Amino acid sequence: MLLLRVDGIEAAYLALCRKGLKGHKASLLEAIRIMLEVGPAVQAKEEEQRNERQEMLEMLKRIGVEVSEDSEQSD
Repeated sequence: MLLLRVDGIEAAYLALCRKGLKGHKASLLEAIRIMLEVGPAVQAKEEEQRNERQEMLEMLKRIGVEVSEDSEQSD
């Protein structure tokens, strides 16, 4: 169900962008504002996920589990 909500939000954002690109300045400014607000949050979440993954790989190595190079480099 969450996926549907995200898709709906994304579709609304893209519609706002299209409207802005057609010359509607208020829509363009709103799309830029949303991008500036959401962008850092998305980047922070991605960084958190990379850190958690790296910690997990390190923990597996410490307990003696072999970790392939592909697993380590897929960040």
